[in-house]
Amino acid sequence: EIVSEAELKRLSGSARHQGVAAEVEAPPRANWGALLRQCEKSPPLLIGLDSVSDPRNLGAILRTARAFGADGVFAPRNRCAPLSPATRKAAAGAAEALPYFLVGNLARALEELRENNVVVIGADADAEEDIFQAAKRGNPGQGWCWMLGGEGEGLRRLTREKCDAVARIPTVPGSDGCLNVSVACGACLTAWPGRGVVPA
Repeated sequence: EIVSEAELKRLSGSARHQGVAAEVEAPPRANWGALLRQCEKSPPLLIGLDSVSDPRNLGAILRTARAFGADGVFAPRNRCAPLSPATRKAAAGAAEALPYFLVGNLARALEELRENNVVVIGADADAEEDIFQAAKRGNPGQGWCWMLGGEGEGLRRLTREKCDAVARIPTVPGSDGCLNVSVACGACLTAWPGRGVVPA
């Protein structure tokens, strides 16, 4: 349907619509309970987010997680960026293709993952162990979860305590070691022993 510029702006909620708008049915909401029930049969690779508040960062994380073959991304319902138009645009289709779970209590969700044979490693710039060393903790047949903290503050204390370990992303000497959370997501996913490459 050919419509006016004003109508395109109204439909898309933005002046940056590139001349096209589409209405699509929202994908079904990802079911956390169903994921947990499948953990033993099909060990997942997951990305957990703690207080990631920028919609564009969330979109970039979804895109990165999808590209590296992750099975889903999860975040606390009351401490996360929304799946907004900006998120979906940054995700470049991954928001529709990758399960995004919203959990009521992040600490409890991490406990549930660990109870279901999923190793949980938090990314922390101050950790002694690096992500490649931490990746050797897993055993074949176990699920894996990388926990990433929010912009600026990183992982909250309780989140750190619920992880099996924390690990830093090795960076060159003299750098501040602080990466954008979506970049950190990609770095962590390359270190996962199931699909990445772990140095000897």
